Amino acid sequence: MKDYEHKIWLKKIHLDKGLYNTLVSQILNYIKLETIIDRILRSHSFNRSSSLIPMLQEIQEEQGYLSEKALRLISDKTGVSPSRVYGVATFFNQFRLNPEGKHRITVCDGTACHMARSINIYNWLINELHIKPPSDTSDDGLFTVKKANCLGACSLAPVMRIDETFYRELTHEKLRSILDKIREDEK
Repeated sequence: MKDYEHKIWLKKIHLDKGLYNTLVSQILNYIKLETIIDRILRSHSFNRSSSLIPMLQEIQEEQGYLSEKALRLISDKTGVSPSRVYGVATFFNQFRLNPEGKHRITVCDGTACHMARSINIYNWLINELHIKPPSDTSDDGLFTVKKANCLGACSLAPVMRIDETFYRELTHEKLRSILDKIREDEK
């Protein structure tokens, strides 16, 4: 290789370093995921009818959610059809197909909160955080917003919980103040 060709080749590698790092990261993540799934499969005497849910639960516990790659690997390694694996993962609301935000916001929609218009609180949060359904997580990965049937704080309606902290008698002004404080604390 001539000296100038060598320099061109080095420049090409330098320019593609970001792509290279991304590919290496993806390969390492895949290997880690495959190792997790293999370990979980070894810990179960696999039975098609009864082991799929516990396996999905363990994988979600390890990963935080069930990625498309994880669902495909489970199908490949167990012989269960991809549509069956996906069907189980989407049927039960305990499973997440996307990463959850750093802070989980749960808006109560029990009877008392519903009567106090908690749906307005929920909709305001979705709009304020620019969440686009079917996603429930903000693009910045900071918040996940969910509704709950009841949070057990009926006399404080409308109420929501962020992580383990409850907020009561909510208004849009209170919501903005709460979110601003969390965002400031994240800086």
